[in-house]
Amino acid sequence: MKKMSKIYADREWAVIRDVARFLNQFVARDPTRPRYSYIDRLSTPYNKEIVLITLQEALREARSADYWIPKEDIIEDFIKLCNEDLHSATITSALSLTYGKEKEKEKEDK
Repeated sequence: MKKMSKIYADREWAVIRDVARFLNQFVARDPTRPRYSYIDRLSTPYNKEIVLITLQEALREARSADYWIPKEDIIEDFIKLCNEDLHSATITSALSLTYGKEKEKEKEDK
């Protein structure tokens, strides 16, 4: 079995991490009311259209909420990755739930 780092090139990992960080904002911005809907829909997409619609809705909401949005080329590359393999969306969804936990752990340790 190949190691995950060998499956994706550095650029692909960068794209996945940026989109995961983007999606994490919907969970982390208001910890009292986390919004998992976009992350959940990307966790098990049935087809490319689900990825595209979910991403479009997340971007629209992020723009109106003044959230950080990845650069256009990141979004384009993410769509290409998901068009080639829907597992890219699943991996992105899982990673999006991990961002921010290190800072919380550091606060607990102090």
